[in-house]
Amino acid sequence: MKKINVKDLIDFRRRSDRRKKTFVNDLSFIDDEQKSIEASMDARDYWVRSLTALSRAFKDGHNSIIGERIQSIVEAYKPDMIRKTKIMYDRNLQILYNYEDFNFSNLKPTTEIQILEKTRKKGLLTIKDFPIKVILHQIYSFKNEEERLSLGCILFLAKLDAYKPHELGMFAESVYSFLDLNYSDRYFISSRDVRIVDVMTNVSIDYQMVIDGEIPSLLLSTLDDIIKLKNSTES
Repeated sequence: MKKINVKDLIDFRRRSDRRKKTFVNDLSFIDDEQKSIEASMDARDYWVRSLTALSRAFKDGHNSIIGERIQSIVEAYKPDMIRKTKIMYDRNLQILYNYEDFNFSNLKPTTEIQILEKTRKKGLLTIKDFPIKVILHQIYSFKNEEERLSLGCILFLAKLDAYKPHELGMFAESVYSFLDLNYSDRYFISSRDVRIVDVMTNVSIDYQMVIDGEIPSLLLSTLDDIIKLKNSTES
């Protein structure tokens, strides 16, 4: 079965009923050519220039990388670039400018953190037999108020029309589940510190907001909708 990004599930929820059926039909198969296309698209992540800089600034605890990335994009900017490339550069620059003076400590626990350097920044999580692709930017450990060794994570996201809070919640659900599966034998996974940031709007949510019902839990119900639709098309 095709590996599914959380952003694909969000796209599914936004689709009309007719287009939802197309999505479900496309899940059942994926040929080598399509795998190659997906790998190529991943390598050319539209927002990589800005998001990786924000991730690095969070990790380093200062914003110098953002200014450096702005400078590198400006230097790479050529008058004869194709229009699509110019737009991509401009959009990444706008994000970087917005975060040039941002205080990244606001996204961290109040205690000192330790970045887990040798950790996976992406992985697979199987939920209801679906292979869900999970992405993470920085995973870190810290001691909470009870001196318990805890784990947190930050993920920066960008989407032209921006994510809604409940859509960010779906990312939080997948990230928390991935951390719980892979790290809970060594760390307490801090739901308040599994944080997702939409850099287009600067909206930040955490998994505790999903637990508290402030943001609806939609990941499992979305997969259930896909299963129901898949079964109905096969019968």
